[in-house]
This record gives sequence, C-alpha cells and structure tokens, in this order.
Amino acid sequence: MGVEDALRAAGKAGVGEAGLAAGRFRRRGGWSVGEARDGVVLGEVTLPGVRRSVGGARSFVREVVLGHSRVSEEILDDLVTVASETVSNAITHTASGLAGGEVTVV
Repeated sequence: MGVEDALRAAGKAGVGEAGLAAGRFRRRGGWSVGEARDGVVLGEVTLPGVRRSVGGARSFVREVVLGHSRVSEEILDDLVTVASETVSNAITHTASGLAGGEVTVV
C-alpha cells in the first residue's frame, strides 16, 4: 500500500495532481538543517494514525531514499524496516493511534 492508498483509506485527503495526497506530502531536496554536518531533511509525510499507514510509511521511505541516493538493497531494506517499526510503535503506543491521530515521517 502506498501513501496515497493509506490516506484515501482513512478518508484524510484527496488525491493531488501528482498522484499524491494534496497538502500532505512534501519533498525538500537539499534543505539543510543547521551546519553542513547536520542531517538533511529529504521529505516528510503525515499519515492517519491507523495500522494501514505503516505500508504507506514504508513506501514513502523507499521512494525518498531511492530518489536522493544510491544505496544497496540491504541498506534500503534496513531503512524501510526501521521506518515501519517506528510508525507501528507510534500508532500502538502513543496518541497517534487514537481516533483522529496522525503520525509524521520525516
């Protein structure tokens, strides 16, 4: 399930021109946080705090990483797994999983 599917399933947003949920998905190519050695935010997505959003988070991370770097399949799989587990835990153990809750992946 992609980001668009998760948002549509939760009735959170319509589909934008680019095929992504309007107003919910932003890429920030090269936007630097602080000094040169600090991290770089490549994108963010806010998803409904429901189990189905875990798949959307996985798709988002895969798409963003592949769009900005060349990494091995093993590293990509690790990044996707970390995102999946983190979103799943946020939905299970925080207010993100309550009615109307959301989770943001940056």
